[in-house]
Amino acid sequence: MHIVGIDLSINYPAFCVCEDFDNFEFFGFINDPRISNVKLQYILDETAKYDGVNISHIATERKTCGVYHMDERNKLLNYHRIIGQMILEIRKKVSQNLVIAMEGISYGSKGSALVDICMLTGALRLSLLVELLGNNANRMFIFAPSELKNAIGLKGNATKTEVLAQFLEEPGIPAINGCGMQMFMKDHVPNSDAPNLTASEYVYNSSKDEVGSPFNDMIDAYLSVLKIKQNAN
Repeated sequence: MHIVGIDLSINYPAFCVCEDFDNFEFFGFINDPRISNVKLQYILDETAKYDGVNISHIATERKTCGVYHMDERNKLLNYHRIIGQMILEIRKKVSQNLVIAMEGISYGSKGSALVDICMLTGALRLSLLVELLGNNANRMFIFAPSELKNAIGLKGNATKTEVLAQFLEEPGIPAINGCGMQMFMKDHVPNSDAPNLTASEYVYNSSKDEVGSPFNDMIDAYLSVLKIKQNAN
């Protein structure tokens, strides 16, 4: 059985896929128009050195023209590209025996940003159900954000830095230990094995003690797989 965990955002959607909780692969998508070419190339070059760590750039049109119906149309096209790219990559990796899990909507966003992520989430869920799950909703699981942090042994209000530390030290599934994503993070972020590691600002913000996107999103995607594992026990 293949299990896919998804962490959805407009700028940095991500997913994690495994087969029977083994052979993990991580996928991150960069859809942020603010990213510099230098940072993008660094991320692409560095992640290419690690098995099972995959980064794709989605070049979407994000400009607004001030005409309501045209701006809404551009949003729709943006969502379509994000969803299409994610489903394309998932299809390359999975069989028909598939379970999909993802985080429910977080209401930390406000105003139009909340509306936008709600629309994207609804469109993605429907596309996953129809295109990958054959309309079998029993194979889709939506978890509350706090449930996913609990799954890795943390409180619901844990920070991304705390989630990363657990991913590196006590990930919850043995096959994560030594996988490409874990090794990439250990090589690029200060950790218990290398507390004085000099990290690239493109991966780790030392002033905030925080891993940047898309890497934190890729790890968050794993939490949904971990929760499925725990539910299966």
